[in-house]
Amino acid sequence: MLFVVCTRCISINIMTFRI
Repeated sequence: MLFVVCTRCISINIMTFRI
């Protein structure tokens, strides 16, 4: 369960980083 949350957090972080 934690892994899924981490993956989502990373995905959002990457999107924000790109912007």
